[in-house]
Amino acid sequence: DGTSVQVDAICNQTMSLLKAGKVGEAYDASLGKSPLVSPTERSSLVGQMETAMKIFGSASAYELVKEHRIGTLAVRRIYFLQHEKMVSRWEIDLVKTTGGWTVSYYGYDIKSQDWDADD
Repeated sequence: DGTSVQVDAICNQTMSLLKAGKVGEAYDASLGKSPLVSPTERSSLVGQMETAMKIFGSASAYELVKEHRIGTLAVRRIYFLQHEKMVSRWEIDLVKTTGGWTVSYYGYDIKSQDWDADD
């Protein structure tokens, strides 16, 4: 459906940029379009992500692990990003506004003990 095409485009662009090591561009392609995030927050979050990516090593692949639709106006996607030294888990939440789909939350974690594909 149209939802999947639009959500796929946003998420695939974001994850492809992360895989390429372009953290700032990945952020701008996703949450960077949100009116909820200030330039100061962007700078801080991108800096944290860049530091983590340096520690984990370059990424070689990503995988969509789960998609959860919440009604017709919200979608949550969980991805794994494979690095040289780690696997990180990325969550991208999108909401449908009158102007189309936009990212409302974007973040990562590495606490694999908290990952449960069934939740």
